Amino acid sequence: MIRIAAQGVLLLLALPAQVVAQVFTDVTASAGVTSVHQSSQTVVDIADAEDNTIRPITGMHNTAQLMSSWLAAGVAAGDYDGDGWPDMFVIGGDTGENKLFRNLGNGGFEDKTVAAGLNNLTGKIAGAVFADVDGDHDLDLYLGGALGQQPRLMIQQQVGGEAHFSDHFASAFAGYQVDRAPNNWGANFGDIDNDGCLDVFLPHSMTPLGPTPAWKTAAGSTQHLWRGDCAGGFQDVSVSSGVAAIFDEDSFPNDGRDQTFAGVFADVNEDGRSDLLITGDVGSSLVLINQGDGAFVDVTNRGVIDDRNAMGSAVGDLNLDGHLDWFSSNISNLGGSPFGNRLYYGDGQAGFTNVSESAGIVQGLWGWGACLLDVNLDRYPDIFHVNGFYFGNNSNPAIASGRFDGNPAVLFVSDDGNSFTEMAQAWGIDDSGEGRGVACFDYDRDGDLDIAIANYKGDFKLYRNDLPEAQQRYLAIELTGDDLNTEAIGAVVMVQSENPVDSDQVLMQQIKAGSHFVSASPADVHFGLGDWQGPLTVSIHWPSGVVQMLNAVAVNQRLLLDEPTDRILRNGFE
Repeated sequence: MIRIAAQGVLLLLALPAQVVAQVFTDVTASAGVTSVHQSSQTVVDIADAEDNTIRPITGMHNTAQLMSSWLAAGVAAGDYDGDGWPDMFVIGGDTGENKLFRNLGNGGFEDKTVAAGLNNLTGKIAGAVFADVDGDHDLDLYLGGALGQQPRLMIQQQVGGEAHFSDHFASAFAGYQVDRAPNNWGANFGDIDNDGCLDVFLPHSMTPLGPTPAWKTAAGSTQHLWRGDCAGGFQDVSVSSGVAAIFDEDSFPNDGRDQTFAGVFADVNEDGRSDLLITGDVGSSLVLINQGDGAFVDVTNRGVIDDRNAMGSAVGDLNLDGHLDWFSSNISNLGGSPFGNRLYYGDGQAGFTNVSESAGIVQGLWGWGACLLDVNLDRYPDIFHVNGFYFGNNSNPAIASGRFDGNPAVLFVSDDGNSFTEMAQAWGIDDSGEGRGVACFDYDRDGDLDIAIANYKGDFKLYRNDLPEAQQRYLAIELTGDDLNTEAIGAVVMVQSENPVDSDQVLMQQIKAGSHFVSASPADVHFGLGDWQGPLTVSIHWPSGVVQMLNAVAVNQRLLLDEPTDRILRNGFE
């Protein structure tokens, strides 16, 4: 590992890659991250609930309420104690135990839930993401909530030399009305106005609980978009940004009902501003373009963006053309429908091409949390998502593909950036729990990416990627911003080889915080390099507008880069 400070001082040396076998290995028990999600909700038939003949929880008597209770799970990964090793927070359910696992750096974790003050969390927590919300260079923890559970903003402070978290949601999100947004599936952080502090999008699918869309606040807000005030608080800008009005349009699906499951900030028109991609149920996914004046405009082309039941979201450059692409996990063959997962290749101008069928990623069963990762480090990002949704009436015995209980997780491995082959079980990922959240990250710092799976009413799973050393060519990069956006959320990182024998492809990723359904990976980037020998050129487009270039960068290392403050250093040279 190498750290490069603004003054160009080298502080740490490279870590050697481990020699491992070519499979994923379930290391949940050996790593010490045993956790079982438990819920008070009983399994009933949705049709019965709709007919009001079964009320398993007092006051719960319609489909939206019942289904909402089945989504409260998730996992967040991030280095909360700043020791260089990514940790995890795992949601345990309203009758289970939420757990904070600290990475020991030796392949194992220790339970720090009590020491961190997170042992008294109760209710239906639904979604988690680590982010430095207050800009003090340590990670805080945002937790969503379902069925009237108020979200939590757990701000980290040091107490007796230990990280300790306390809830500041009520003060930070003053005016948030839980009764108008009883479901919140975590958060996605970004900087929509480039002021150096974080803003946030909050999804609220299946709000309201009743049959009509009378769910906005008295001021007409949908409570989706909140602008950070750079002092630890957030202001609801759903109305002023134009986001709330989108749900009033005659063309909006499902009579304007809020079906937002996940959002991700991404600069899809490459103008230096964070746009917003939203996955939504009932055909309600959205492409919102940042106008630079506080407003967002809906440019969704429903002839192209044709998600039928979109939940999970993942953004990256899958075909290596230099533009951001968008994957959304869906339900495949629900009721015999031919619809399923969707993959949209971007053109850098906010336009997309639907390549779902030709890419071979449609059949993913009932997908939830999704992430992109180059699992075999061949330069082309792959797609992983979790699966499953069990209730009494979810299976049509006449249609094998219509059954969604006991579904395995799926891993679509890229063949060439344009087509994919499903390889999860063949490569050792055999989890068939009722998946909700996922985090993809290099927990053991051996150069390849591992996978954590959060199941609803089931076992948490950690799969270690054991890629052979001969295949391990990678470059990982973590950024530190020179403002309150300390993780440089929104920064774009580009990598290419200086070696003439290597291909002339340009690899590109964006730093994100909280882009999966109810879950989040760490805010860093990780590039597989395939057969590239290097050395490499790295360019970083910081959210502040600073562009930094680094030349002669060696392969197989993790760079920790501080945003340069000296103009002389901005091009990488003294």
